[in-house]
Amino acid sequence: MDGDANGAEFFGQYRTSQFGVGVNVSQFDLDEDNVTTTLLGEVSPTPDATLAGFLQDDSEFDGTTYYGSGSLDVAPFQANGFFLGNSDTDVTLFGLGGSYGLTQQLSAQVDFASYLGDDAPDLYSITFGGAYEFTEGFSADLNVGYVDGDDLGIDEATVFTFALTYEFGDRQRLDNSVEQRLEDDIATGAASALTLDF
Repeated sequence: MDGDANGAEFFGQYRTSQFGVGVNVSQFDLDEDNVTTTLLGEVSPTPDATLAGFLQDDSEFDGTTYYGSGSLDVAPFQANGFFLGNSDTDVTLFGLGGSYGLTQQLSAQVDFASYLGDDAPDLYSITFGGAYEFTEGFSADLNVGYVDGDDLGIDEATVFTFALTYEFGDRQRLDNSVEQRLEDDIATGAASALTLDF
């Protein structure tokens, strides 16, 4: 990038231990007309369940990006689901997953992801694997997955993923915690093999 760029961001939120709402308006370059507006929400109807999502409009692109996620954590079981799409296309990525805690540190997990919609590719993935938590906030995930997508020329591919995660601090900004949920939903498990640009 040549030259100077200056941007601006406005973020506001109201958050309690049970719910939160927020808005983020940002402009990467004040010399351009491109403005991104994001509305966020998160609610925990019970201590074990969380629903979160956002709507994002970028003036440079058509359509509104939408994301929703839900999780239920009742030890030793954990289940989650999500969807991600754009209102300008009839394509939505969705995923379902779950895990079972074998011990306090070791869990087995399974994930499924696919696309829905008239314009969606015939593409899906399923993964099986496990996670090991070395200490609080530091863990490793190992998964093996199966991907099939005739529309994209993928015929029964096998995918291996390995991830190390280290987390610290408490995410207080709602946009950071919802963004982290999205990254967690699509970066590991079955969706990692299927993510297309929205």
